[in-house]
Amino acid sequence: MFVVVVDSPSGDLSGMDTRLAQLRADWEIEYLPDAGTALAIADSRPADVVITDLHAKGMDGAALLREFQARRPETVRILLSAQENEEEAMRTMSIAHRVLPKPFTAEDLVEAVERVRALHGILSSERTRELVGRVDRLPPAPRLYLRLTQALEDPDSDAGSIAKLVAQDPALAAKVLQLCNSALFSPGRSVTDIRSAVARLGLRALRTIALAAEVFSRPGAGAGDAEALQRKALVASTMAARLLPHRAAADLAGTAALLADVGLLLPGLGADHAKLDADSAGSELPAHAGAGAYLLGLWGLPMPIVEAVAFHHQPSRGGSRTFGIVGAVHVAACLAQGHALDERFLEATGSLDRLPQWQSLFEGFSEAA
Repeated sequence: MFVVVVDSPSGDLSGMDTRLAQLRADWEIEYLPDAGTALAIADSRPADVVITDLHAKGMDGAALLREFQARRPETVRILLSAQENEEEAMRTMSIAHRVLPKPFTAEDLVEAVERVRALHGILSSERTRELVGRVDRLPPAPRLYLRLTQALEDPDSDAGSIAKLVAQDPALAAKVLQLCNSALFSPGRSVTDIRSAVARLGLRALRTIALAAEVFSRPGAGAGDAEALQRKALVASTMAARLLPHRAAADLAGTAALLADVGLLLPGLGADHAKLDADSAGSELPAHAGAGAYLLGLWGLPMPIVEAVAFHHQPSRGGSRTFGIVGAVHVAACLAQGHALDERFLEATGSLDRLPQWQSLFEGFSEAA
């Protein structure tokens, strides 16, 4: 793993070089004093990861990352930003794959870079990694979803505090209410305020709806295509969560099924995915599945979600011998999209006899949507 580090004038990164070497002896790290030296390295050899401070010497950190995108689109780009510059950092998320807040530890940095290694293991196609890297405007991580996830882990969160989070974005709040009142989620009396939506749905369901609203409202596919993808994704999400008995696994499966086709929304990929998938048949993951999984991994979503998105068309490639999260997402996403199921995988995992029951369940969800 070759990691290029462009240090800030304060020397935050080079000051932890000993600790990094202790944690990851197998990394090759090049500490560079300024942006010009980093670009010279980019022209001479490929790097797996480039890490820079927002205020790098010689060039703004975001501008430096944009240069890396043009010269080495396959290189993963990580930006470091002080907490007081969070708003400024968020404006640069279109070019950075990850933003790490300062102060950070050597362990934080190792986790971020090791995630890159894991993603490379899942998505071995350099062609697809380069495709994601060349996207002119990389969609930023869904901020409200991540904040709701944090709230879910906070025992002090209540309906009022969650409602305030959602209400910060009026357009998103309207979308959440629209989906909350659909028959798929809440048959019965209409809900007209966010607090009531939180109370009726519970935080987990609200988190799913908010994630759908954030992801599928972004530019990528045409408006009509995005709405159709969203409807199918919500059906797949609801169904996948029903196929697993344990709450934690069901939550992961529901989120993964919701995002299974997020790669189709990447600018420049949606219109060409059929040709790209045909080109990759038999040799690697379908282009949109691989690109979507890679993007979600860079956003920092849990690896079980990333793996389920990557293998939702080809669950046998995931190496799992049990049905699990990958199997639930495969069944739900393929039924929602009208794709053929991998019956050999279902038979190998002892779940093929449940297929008629799943098809009946899917029909009920489709009618509600």
